[in-house]
Amino acid sequence: MKQKNKKKKAFTGFLTTALIGLGVLIVGIILLFAMQRITGGTKKIDDGNKEKLSSAGGVSIEYSNKVTISDGKATLKFNNPSSSINSIKLQLIIDEKVLGESAIIKPGYGIEELDLNRISIDKGTYKGIFKLLFYEPDNKTLIKKVNSVIDVEVTVK
Repeated sequence: MKQKNKKKKAFTGFLTTALIGLGVLIVGIILLFAMQRITGGTKKIDDGNKEKLSSAGGVSIEYSNKVTISDGKATLKFNNPSSSINSIKLQLIIDEKVLGESAIIKPGYGIEELDLNRISIDKGTYKGIFKLLFYEPDNKTLIKKVNSVIDVEVTVK
């Protein structure tokens, strides 16, 4: 009888520990996905936390003018260094069609991959643009008077 109780207590302890571990794992996975959704796929960049440009507004960007499209995603490099005052939203455009749009990229963040809209495009090389939409530091207010475009070469595989 005592041995049955010991086995039962040991099993109950093991089961409790396993359930707690599983719960912690599930919460960790949920938090990971939540953080990805909050940042919209943007990633913190290591740029040495450069000094801000000016309190009146300013942006310093780093990018590659080569973009590759494959499997419904665009691979690119676009960074909004921590020295910037304003946040940026990036649109990838070919022939006046918006292929994809990033989440707001805060200063100190960048993107390397962009999910694309469901637009059919043949394999080949195209002239495209990054259209930059600038936001006030509150990340909610679009600065309508500022429009910038960057020429890019887009390769569709």
